Amino acid sequence: MTIKTSNSSVSPGNIRFLSAVHPPLASGSYTVKGTQQINNLEQGGVDPYISNQSFFVTAPQFTIDPSSIHSVYPPKGQTGNYYKQMPFIVFNRFALPWARTLTPGAAQTDTSPPWMTILLAYESDMLGETPNIGRYDTTSGKWVGPTTVPAEDVIAAKTNVIVPAISHADIENGPDTSAQIMEMKYQFFLDIAPTLEELPLLSHAREVDTDNKIMLGMDADGLFSVVVSNRVPPAAGGKCTAFLISLEGHQDHLPTYAPSKSANADQSIRVVVLGGWEFTASKMPGSFRELMLGVASKGGVKLLQAPGNPNDAINETAKEAVEIGYVALNNDLRIGEQSTSWYRGPCVPAPTKQVTDYAPYHYSDHAIQYDPKTGIFDLSYAAAWQVGRLLALSDGAFSQSLSNWRRTYLGKMQSTAEQTSIKSKIAPALNVVSKPAELNNTNDNVITQLHHFMHFVAHPETTIFPKVNVRKPIKSTGKLKANTVSESNRKESSDPLVALAKQQNEDRN
Repeated sequence: MTIKTSNSSVSPGNIRFLSAVHPPLASGSYTVKGTQQINNLEQGGVDPYISNQSFFVTAPQFTIDPSSIHSVYPPKGQTGNYYKQMPFIVFNRFALPWARTLTPGAAQTDTSPPWMTILLAYESDMLGETPNIGRYDTTSGKWVGPTTVPAEDVIAAKTNVIVPAISHADIENGPDTSAQIMEMKYQFFLDIAPTLEELPLLSHAREVDTDNKIMLGMDADGLFSVVVSNRVPPAAGGKCTAFLISLEGHQDHLPTYAPSKSANADQSIRVVVLGGWEFTASKMPGSFRELMLGVASKGGVKLLQAPGNPNDAINETAKEAVEIGYVALNNDLRIGEQSTSWYRGPCVPAPTKQVTDYAPYHYSDHAIQYDPKTGIFDLSYAAAWQVGRLLALSDGAFSQSLSNWRRTYLGKMQSTAEQTSIKSKIAPALNVVSKPAELNNTNDNVITQLHHFMHFVAHPETTIFPKVNVRKPIKSTGKLKANTVSESNRKESSDPLVALAKQQNEDRN
């Protein structure tokens, strides 16, 4: 697969998804063999010259540079409604998930799966003296997670523990001298880990346009890779930990559908932890079926209706407004008075009709609607207009285009006003001056030529006249005779504009 190193092929606002980005050479040992054969020699044939050159392609194995991580989701340390979200991590290195193979030393193909994945662990998986993931320290009474060990200890044998199938040579030739390892129950690993067939679906690359995104730190070439977890946070909510682990050497230990694998209760598996982050998921308000059934009941879904029972409202107008999704807000008017206004967002619990009687709106106040029967303002469209304006101005490309359009538009208006002003002054003057009959039909042509002339006069930077400093006298390069100067002063000018001005002065006199 050929990947361009620039984002010129993706226009702003678009994105291109790639199923995988396999490097030409995966990590491992390689040998280049060169042969040179010389023929047609007088002394006859000679043995060919053969030379071998071995080299090793390295890639991150047990540790990952933090600068290669662009972002994670859900955000680290945050609390939110993540009960339906699949955690993922975004890398600046777009080929990182495919830089190695699951089986060390295996050939890289276009269908090779990624060598890393995200395992999501709940808080309940870390509780008790025999947690599903990590271990329990009897001395401190606390849960112990990833432990830093020398790189060779990754494959150190241990009773009832499955270790990665990595050779000592691969570790010695690798780029890392230490690693973070963690052991978990093998049955738990089989329950939450993706299968070999699922791994390619949990990673992808994307090409985006990063222009005008310098403030977001996205001044790179626009190529990223994403690794997604196959597990979502629990519906009951709680603290979750997303572990980015290496699956190198664990291809034969992954779960399968048919036949399904099982493990003994005391059997564990050792994995290398490349990174991780914690977040807290809120409690799920209900299943999809419960949410859909709650829509029919008034106040059943808090996200779609105002909290409380609309029947508690005494005023019929307020009751009707609350039932169709409005909320009452305090509104401070520009004249200093306070009033109550209605507001309703785009998600409403009742059918609505878009009102565009006064559109297009030139500013937010223009979109305020007034009900003369109740004397209350409706700020829904005004708020939507303001939010849309702020979202548009936050886009750097849009703001730049808007500024360029405004500058061009104002320039055209100024040019039109200037032409109108010059034309209004030139036309009466031409009507006063007597012209031959053949010039009557060319009045507009004369006006156009004079307009260009006046434009150069009004804009000195583009004037047709030579730039002369009038404050300093022009130095003469030679002496002129007195009779020559007086003769040039008495000589009439052949300039038609001068002749026209002289004729006007004579007619006026």
